Amino acid sequence: MSPSFHAGDQLPENLSTEFAIVGGGVAGCLVAYRLAQAGREVTLLEAGPWVDRARAVESFRADPYRGISSPFAESLLAPRPVLQDLGHHYLQSGPELFMGLYERRVGGSSWHWLGTAMRFLAEDFRMRSQHGVGEDWPLTLDELEPYYLQAELELGVAGPEPAPLPPHPFSQVDQAVDLACRRLGLELQVLPQARNSRPHRGRPRCCRSASCVPICPSGAKYDASLHARLAQNAGATILADSPVLRLAADSNGRVRELHYRDAQGEKTLRAEHVVVACHGIETPRLLLASELANSSDMVGRFLMGGTAALSWALAPDPVDPRTGPQASAGLYDQRGGSHRAERSGFLTSVASDGWPHGNPEALVPDFLAQGIRGVALRQRLTEHLARQVALVSTCEELPAADNRVTLDRDFPDALGVGRPRVSYRIGDYTHRGLPHARELHHRIFQEMRASEIGHQAPAADSAYILGTTRMGRNPKRSVVHPDLCCHDHPNLYLVGGSVFPTTGSAPPTLTIAALALRLAEHLREL
Repeated sequence: MSPSFHAGDQLPENLSTEFAIVGGGVAGCLVAYRLAQAGREVTLLEAGPWVDRARAVESFRADPYRGISSPFAESLLAPRPVLQDLGHHYLQSGPELFMGLYERRVGGSSWHWLGTAMRFLAEDFRMRSQHGVGEDWPLTLDELEPYYLQAELELGVAGPEPAPLPPHPFSQVDQAVDLACRRLGLELQVLPQARNSRPHRGRPRCCRSASCVPICPSGAKYDASLHARLAQNAGATILADSPVLRLAADSNGRVRELHYRDAQGEKTLRAEHVVVACHGIETPRLLLASELANSSDMVGRFLMGGTAALSWALAPDPVDPRTGPQASAGLYDQRGGSHRAERSGFLTSVASDGWPHGNPEALVPDFLAQGIRGVALRQRLTEHLARQVALVSTCEELPAADNRVTLDRDFPDALGVGRPRVSYRIGDYTHRGLPHARELHHRIFQEMRASEIGHQAPAADSAYILGTTRMGRNPKRSVVHPDLCCHDHPNLYLVGGSVFPTTGSAPPTLTIAALALRLAEHLREL
């Protein structure tokens, strides 16, 4: 065991640690926190910087584009994809664009996640057994149940019991959609959210600013920098701006060295146990760059997203969007059921932030072209913004071996590491689910007597990056055991969305957190 260091100190060159964790998102920070709580020696390496929330909010407001990456400065050490240029970091090989977006900084992509924190259904873990498609997980809902409870407490989930915080109320948009749903015999329900409905763990209650994506201005929405700081306070060392370039194993297959870069140059950290928690693209990228964990040729394969059906309309009366969380209610009935043998399940959410293309900058040119000017322009714009409603359904995807991440050494990043290359296609199973989602949206809008109904072409949901190092019992068909230890390396663990065998029918973050807490419990016993 190496000497102890003050939390947050920069380690001297070529020292060692008991547990090295690569990646400072939800999974990595939870594991670091729980291990540090237990008195274990932990060093977490994050490729990107710490985030100053106030400066990030200011950057978002000052950027005319106001996109998902607007609050966060570009880092030479930690490049990441941006929505306006999906080939900015990872390379696209098609045949369709993969739109998974992520942040490489302390807190990871939880800085710009929506905050929806839902458990998977029992059947989500048994897709092959129950519906004859996809894969079964090597664990069940019952096995993950205690860790879901822990995750809901750690993230501060507001929702129906057993969530630790009371649910958020319906927004005015939710109420209008709810009336239509009731007439159609549908039940609109609150969405569990990792967003405070009352002060919790030093964070304020939600201020209902409708800017959850890309940044919560107050900190009411959970992001993993909370657990990074808690881990620091418990004794963990956090090395920000320290991308890991490659891992190295000894002759016994144990991963012993992490070669990383910081402002002073390249350094080496020795570790007894290594946890990689770098998302569904950066995790396989690091393993491929290190030539590790891939005796099965499964690393990088089975990349899965979620395909979004997005629709919009104008309600007949004002519903005042942008006066609450960006999503607080949804329809659950299509998540599970026998239809999943033939086509994808989906969760439908009510968007409370208006149209995706309906901001004043987009609307005013159209109104001017119609000859609307002066007071009439202001009135028309105000009336339009107050009536906007949108629905989004994210359809699950099945694992396909040709949907994959590879390493392109011919196009390295600024540190000389090959950039990730993504090959991706939305499968027929998902395409068969999309019309059902669109039809549901249309029925609701018609029942609302809405006008100007529109539907966006299906596109990958930017929040889903799953698969690529999946868990399983067969070392020829998976990368990690059910305990998340690599088949090829007895001290290398992988955690995060990359280990998912299937996407499930709900946003993945709460399940990622539950898996991280389960792994931390296992590691504490080593």
